[in-house]
Amino acid sequence: MKNHFTCAIILLMTLASCRPAPQKTTAKTTAARKEVAELQLKDSAKLVHVKNQFYRSHSGQLFQLTEAAHDVPGSDTLVNFKYFDGTLPQGIDPLTFKMLDGWYAKDRNFVYSYRPTSGGMYCFKIDSADYKTFKMLKGETFLAADKKHLYNQGGLVDSINPANMKIKRDKHGWAVEIVSGGHVYKP
Repeated sequence: MKNHFTCAIILLMTLASCRPAPQKTTAKTTAARKEVAELQLKDSAKLVHVKNQFYRSHSGQLFQLTEAAHDVPGSDTLVNFKYFDGTLPQGIDPLTFKMLDGWYAKDRNFVYSYRPTSGGMYCFKIDSADYKTFKMLKGETFLAADKKHLYNQGGLVDSINPANMKIKRDKHGWAVEIVSGGHVYKP
């Protein structure tokens, strides 16, 4: 009987040692678990208005008020509705954020691709963009450049140097070909 008891104790100790160690809880992991992808318009009391379309939750998460299209069940109809989107980059400075003429925006530190989708305004930070020299190409919605790069719809266009690029336009003024150092890009 004593051997059975000893074996049971050893077995329990072995099983207990196989459990993963508990992870440390930090402010960062706690905040990450509390982030919410979206809130309905009726939940606006949970948010504090910062400026323009930006709101902040009591935990500090940034949201933007946006509008999306939603299917009406049983029909071919789309209905627009407003909601608070919490998936935008949390480093945005809402006090200096401004939309540019096309699908881009800037704040005092960064450049963003900021464009409409059926789910609302989609926003992501363009890490390679130089804030100080970033600008839209004249007459374009999707094309922009900084001192080192050309961008189309937020994506980096390889092989084009904005310092020596030549833009060919169609009769309506839209860029149809961009040439730089022997490379040709057709947007």
